[in-house]
Amino acid sequence: MASGWGRAPWGLLGMLALVAAVEFFWVRDNLGITSDQALSWKYAGRRAERRARGCGVLCCGDSLVKMGVMPRILGRELGCRAFNLALYNGPAPASYFLLRRAVRAGARPSAVVVDFVAGILAEGPRSKARPYDWPDLLSPGEALDLAWSARDADLFARVLVG
Repeated sequence: MASGWGRAPWGLLGMLALVAAVEFFWVRDNLGITSDQALSWKYAGRRAERRARGCGVLCCGDSLVKMGVMPRILGRELGCRAFNLALYNGPAPASYFLLRRAVRAGARPSAVVVDFVAGILAEGPRSKARPYDWPDLLSPGEALDLAWSARDADLFARVLVG
């Protein structure tokens, strides 16, 4: 009789490796199957760290700010650079993490423009009406910070698993 690995389900292990490879190399960056909201959240963190440095005005919030505030015009009128960190369906905690990343990267804004729909503020980070793309935005440390603040260990697990 074969021991341990002699009886391993090699077909299952091979299929799991194939699924992991497809997920890692094709699905994670395939724009054809990613929503606008997920893309907005995914790239916002990178933009906060790279492009917000040196801006006098940072704009945070939801889609009203994302689509309604034009940093180029705002900056021209105020005489300084402006940058928009707002997200589609962006709750306050997401703006907090983006603003924190920008400041850690060297941004020192003299003003921050903020707007949130009242419903988003009332629902918290685990809204059932508005599913948030936390895994696309947060690092594991930020996910722990969010879950700790919300007193919700399950939220931490859901963000990490994605």
